[in-house]
Amino acid sequence: ETLKDGATRLPSEPWYITNLINVYINRGDLNSASVFLDKAIAGDPNNITLVNTKGQLLEQQGNIEEALTFYERALSLDPSSASVNSSLGRYYYNRALAVEDESYGKKKFDEGDRQAAPYYDKALPYYEAAYAFDTERKDKGIAIALRTLYGRQISKAGSSSAKGKELTAKRAEVSAAYGFE
Repeated sequence: ETLKDGATRLPSEPWYITNLINVYINRGDLNSASVFLDKAIAGDPNNITLVNTKGQLLEQQGNIEEALTFYERALSLDPSSASVNSSLGRYYYNRALAVEDESYGKKKFDEGDRQAAPYYDKALPYYEAAYAFDTERKDKGIAIALRTLYGRQISKAGSSSAKGKELTAKRAEVSAAYGFE
């Protein structure tokens, strides 16, 4: 109730809005979160945090294509945002996993690998950008995704090839930066 009151009295104060939306999400009340988030975005349409959060919420609700629209909008507002780049990377990474799951469930493993590969390829530059912009190394999810994506590419290129060695070095750099290994 305090957050609702604060958001009503101080609609331009993002702290109340963001935390109220988080309460709704944590309660599993995605519809209320969505309604409140829409009102918040209407009041502050260029707020990157709100726009990115709307994309994440839509993705959780299964509105995949609409989520992408919000992520792209957030990226246009701030291309140097680690969180937005990470959201876009995660979006494509999750699309790859969904394609694999569907194909693997039908015992079509090669087809799943082939269809998922473009999504993994799209995810990589967003995660690399997120890594570049996450200078405080707070989001370990970026490192986990990059390590996996680099690992996939290393296995394709061969670890002893020049490309494989370059990717192995990048993977090691990311691991060290986030305190893995």
